[in-house]
Amino acid sequence: MATLAFRRCALLPSSCARSSVGKILPGSIRTKSEMTSSQPRHIAAQLDFRTFIDVLREDGDLAEIEREVDPHLEVGAIVRRVSEVNGKAPLFNNVKGTKDGLWRMFGNAASLRSREEEKYGRIARSLGLPVNASWKAILERTQEAKSRPPLPPRVLSTGPCKQNRIFQDDIDLHKLPAPMLHQRDGGKYLQTYGLHVLQTPDASWTNWSIFRGMIHDSRRLVCLVGSGQHNSIIRDKWLAEGKTEMPWALAMGVPPAASLAAASPIPEGVSEGEYVGALVGQPLDMVKLPGRITDESHTTASLASEELLMLLKQHNLPITDAFAPLETMATWCALQVDIDRLAEMKTDPKEFCDKLARIAFNNKSCMLINRILLFGHDVDVRNFKDIIWALVTRCRPGQDEYLFDDVPSFPMTPYMSHGRGDAKRGGKVISDCLFPMEYEGKREFSGVDFERSYPEHVKDKVRSNWTSMGFDSV
Repeated sequence: MATLAFRRCALLPSSCARSSVGKILPGSIRTKSEMTSSQPRHIAAQLDFRTFIDVLREDGDLAEIEREVDPHLEVGAIVRRVSEVNGKAPLFNNVKGTKDGLWRMFGNAASLRSREEEKYGRIARSLGLPVNASWKAILERTQEAKSRPPLPPRVLSTGPCKQNRIFQDDIDLHKLPAPMLHQRDGGKYLQTYGLHVLQTPDASWTNWSIFRGMIHDSRRLVCLVGSGQHNSIIRDKWLAEGKTEMPWALAMGVPPAASLAAASPIPEGVSEGEYVGALVGQPLDMVKLPGRITDESHTTASLASEELLMLLKQHNLPITDAFAPLETMATWCALQVDIDRLAEMKTDPKEFCDKLARIAFNNKSCMLINRILLFGHDVDVRNFKDIIWALVTRCRPGQDEYLFDDVPSFPMTPYMSHGRGDAKRGGKVISDCLFPMEYEGKREFSGVDFERSYPEHVKDKVRSNWTSMGFDSV
């Protein structure tokens, strides 16, 4: 059966799972993956959307909903609640208004799981990693691919996505069960987790990206094209050639690894299809769109932290780790600072923060990141509790915060779009949680907690007697 993806919810033609570029086409009905592979299933899942769903089912991480659900608000409410309670990924098999059960909906493809040891399980499965992979392991996998030679996709003559095709006047987007996701949304969003595919006029760069698309009429979607984003850069190249339209495709049901790549800040000019090939270790199978395209026919934010880390290392800044906490919607990024190297720079807080801001806030990796936080060696930047503890105890409001208004912004942040300032510029800050002594390489302080304030033999004794003293196990 065909499928939709929200919070992301996705509308996916049923047999489009192996195609990376294709139109919105209904597909043949099937309920299990038909993909055969010599790879273990959890590895094959990164290359095939239906195998991915099958693996979630085997993990006990899929809620198959057989009762009828309404795409008007009900689906959106279920998906929103799933994301808030870290519930199972929902697969809606009976969507109101679908013709002969042709379309299904799938949601929360990249949301978190409730079990702490498998918290990032869905993202791990999207990259062929073990279900208990850490966030650090996930980031390392995405970055390793950038050091490998790119693998261009393999273009096939045909594929399952061509089993059912609709052309010209037969296309009517209103007939698809596109959801109204919440009461104040702008309309029905057919596109939330598919890939937009755009190519430069000279065909040197093919960009994949994820951004929402709302039904405008029977044949058109309307999308936000933000200044500085790759889709706007490619659009501007077509405009510079006097064109008012450009070739475009929307692919749904793509390999999960491709979805994560499309949502990541891949450098300008790098084609995501080649990056994904390097990421998964083999070329992606793709199918060209039917028909002739003329000149006149027409992104899991938190992964950006690793891109920012690489950028800062390239500029020889003393940053050893970076993490964008999911609790902040990835609008914060915590940086670990090597204070020994920082001392060698013989700099001061303002000079260092200004230099860092010029590099970071003018780069695409910081498009969504509005607050950078600096921490020394004793703070675990991958632990949100540590981040908050250090922020509220080490960063003096005003004095240790450096504001930057002459840099690109992310207008969709509510305090930018609905606030008092210019929505297109600024809204960025560095919160310096380093003590002045750390700029001199000194560590004349220590935190007070169970791990750092007691000798090992005392901690071992407390741990071993914990439950016998009447406490719950931890």
